Amino acid sequence: IVGLLAMLRTIAAHYQYAEFARFNNFKVHFNHTHNRTIRHWTMFTPAPGLYEINKEQNKVDIVADFEQKETAIVPLINFTNTLAVSLVDTVDVLSTLAEEHDEVIKEIKFDTQRSRPSLLQHIQPVIVRLNENKRTSDIADDGPKNPFYIPKH
Repeated sequence: IVGLLAMLRTIAAHYQYAEFARFNNFKVHFNHTHNRTIRHWTMFTPAPGLYEINKEQNKVDIVADFEQKETAIVPLINFTNTLAVSLVDTVDVLSTLAEEHDEVIKEIKFDTQRSRPSLLQHIQPVIVRLNENKRTSDIADDGPKNPFYIPKH
């Protein structure tokens, strides 16, 4: 997740003069493999300061047994086709961001009095990671209570 947030922030910095209304359609992709499955996740920012991660499609199994190839190939093809379409959409949004950013750069190049808000004002993820085994007892009394964790006093 930290990597996805960093990618969003980097793209926002690179195309900082694009409109947030376009940027909120930009998704970063992550394929997660575990055992013999692949999952496709995306992260985007639908509103300033809000970062949403979505499972884009159901997992697909990777079969190790060649004899099972007939049952496994169609779901794998569907998975990769859906991923490809999603990536094309992301590249299209990225192209729009680049065009919009470049146009603003041209406009403000000669008009030094004109200021433009930066995407970086909206994309400022704060990353807090608590190691559940080591830090939960330290913060247990400071925040909302998790019904599954009751600190030992």
